[in-house]
Amino acid sequence: MSYDLTFQMKADHIRVEVSEKQTPRIAKNKEKALNVMTKMLDQCHLKGINRILAVWNITGPIETMQAYEFGTAPDKFGWRKCFKVAAANLDKKSQESSRFTETVLVNRGYTVRIFDNVNDAETWLLDN
Repeated sequence: MSYDLTFQMKADHIRVEVSEKQTPRIAKNKEKALNVMTKMLDQCHLKGINRILAVWNITGPIETMQAYEFGTAPDKFGWRKCFKVAAANLDKKSQESSRFTETVLVNRGYTVRIFDNVNDAETWLLDN
């Protein structure tokens, strides 16, 4: 299944929205997630922006092992430790796997935080 990916450039950050109608089995597609992240980070590199507000509107959790693999693979899609990423995961069913990925990334020195709403994510992202 395809996804919608939109970029909105702001003065001090990039807002990326990802949405897809899928079943929980499709949510396990790690390659698709890596593709989205690569496109998002390519835009950041291109524009010289290191603050990212990612709004994930994709239903269904990923399996624990895939969440771990995603958290250990940021270099595969160009994620630098200078990036500050606030992700608003709007799907309540995938909050646990998202928080696990957040923990894995933070333990590796990345600045990332998962939220369940856009307002809190944006507030944290723009706080110096």
